[in-house]
Amino acid sequence: MKKKYEYDAFISYASEDKGFTLSLAKELKKLGIKVWIDKFILKIGDKTSLKIGEGMAKSKYGIIVLSSNFLNKDYPKHELSGLIDKSISANNLLPIWHGISRDEIADFHPALADIFAIHSEVGIEKVSFELAKIIKPEIAKKPFFEIKKIKISEIKSGPIRHSDLPKSFLERIKSFGEKISEIEALSYEESVDSFKRDMCPGREIRIWEVITETYDDYILTRPLLSIEQKKEIYSIILDSSMQVLDSDNFKNLRYFDEKTAKNLEKNYRVLMARRIRLDSC
Repeated sequence: MKKKYEYDAFISYASEDKGFTLSLAKELKKLGIKVWIDKFILKIGDKTSLKIGEGMAKSKYGIIVLSSNFLNKDYPKHELSGLIDKSISANNLLPIWHGISRDEIADFHPALADIFAIHSEVGIEKVSFELAKIIKPEIAKKPFFEIKKIKISEIKSGPIRHSDLPKSFLERIKSFGEKISEIEALSYEESVDSFKRDMCPGREIRIWEVITETYDDYILTRPLLSIEQKKEIYSIILDSSMQVLDSDNFKNLRYFDEKTAKNLEKNYRVLMARRIRLDSC
């Protein structure tokens, strides 16, 4: 007889990552996932360690928000030890890499680095959807988003939020723009205008630097690639910056295979994990 669990998932995290984790928990609840997280469950007078142990025992899956904050604390490690012990045979540990690299995780716990993880930079909605698909497979039948066709004339730009950008930002925009000039039609002036409309241009510029660095690293060792092949490489990396690649991405490839796409996605995420903590607006 299958064991019945009171909760679908237990979430372990460091207090510094509470903002991200609570947002994740709320998104999971919207998708019908019942989560155990101390913010929702613990009440005044409860014995914390006993309640957390109870939460792990009553949860089918264990979600871990792995970050530098997490690795530097003792208390989440106690939770992690329990989650790993529980998941050895059940295969129900679901890690989220939150601004951290594979090397850092491997140094902390080698077994964790070999477990497939989702990266937080793809966005709360995508992270929660991918987790929910594993926890409740029937959710996979529901679309993550609905594509609606509209006329180009109906697309409106967001407001200008920054009248001027720092000189260092402008130099960085020019630098990565030159690397993709042969495949990206957007001019320097148009790029600057776009970043002025971002809430956090520094963070967005860093993401584009990682995109172009991943692209540059690949094509520099392959001088015979055609423009169309370069465009496909660029498209794969762009997709990797917005989502976890899946079969829908692979079936549209013309020049490269799934293995190449996955390697590009991995390279992008490794670079992003190294750079993400340097973000500033």
